[in-house]
Amino acid sequence: QQHIPAIKPLFKDIIRQARQLRPEIRFNVEIKSSVELENTYHPPVAEYATLVANCILDSQHPASFTIQSFDHRALQFLHQHYPDLRLSLLIEDDRSFE
Repeated sequence: QQHIPAIKPLFKDIIRQARQLRPEIRFNVEIKSSVELENTYHPPVAEYATLVANCILDSQHPASFTIQSFDHRALQFLHQHYPDLRLSLLIEDDRSFE
C-alpha cells in the first residue's frame, strides 16, 4: 500500500458543500468521545461539544441537524448550553432480538 497525501476537510466545509448539492439535506452528527480518550484523541467534552455546536449554529440551518453520542456527558452539556439543538443518546445493548 502506498501512502499518498490527503486532505481532511473541515466539518464546516463539508456542511457547506453538502448544502450546495442538496439544500434540503439533513445531518446526523455523532460526537465520539469518552473519558479514557479525552485530551488524547479529542479535547475535553465541553470544548468538543461547543466546537460542534458552533459549527452547526454557524450553518444557518441548525434544525436540520441531529447530534448523537454514546457519551452522555456531551449530550448533557449540549442540552444545558444549547437547548434548541436536537440530541439523541446512543446505547449499546448486547441482548439478542430473539
